[in-house]
Amino acid sequence: MPLSLFTNNSPNFANSVGTTRETINRLLNQLGKDNILKVDRNRIVFRDFEVLKQQLV
Repeated sequence: MPLSLFTNNSPNFANSVGTTRETINRLLNQLGKDNILKVDRNRIVFRDFEVLKQQLV
């Protein structure tokens, strides 16, 4: 089941997790290419949360 996270914009989102907008964009683009998530306007949809968890461990 997909999980959605709403963000107001990438600079604020990046600041809230302690990184830069460029780093967030690079990470989101790579995860999108891997079909783990999809960025849609102000929403991040996690398509495969289990794979994401495995990559973070």
